[in-house]
Amino acid sequence: MATVEEIIEKARSLSPAERRKLIEALDRDLEQVEEQDRDKPAIETDREREAERARADLLRRAEAQGHNAVNFTGRFRRGPDSDS
Repeated sequence: MATVEEIIEKARSLSPAERRKLIEALDRDLEQVEEQDRDKPAIETDREREAERARADLLRRAEAQGHNAVNFTGRFRRGPDSDS
């Protein structure tokens, strides 16, 4: 199989009409890849995962101590020290 550099060198030797065909084909392929990427869930970074773990741990500790805490949907949960 040819390397990317070899493919690029070969593309440079194409006629203008052949280059247009190649560009159009690559554009179509790129559009398909971009559509597939949009359909995939975003990959969390280590920093995002760590922040979510810390947030969940903080909520667990607050609830264990009887404090009100906000759940992940943003609604308040009633703790044991609530009036209602």
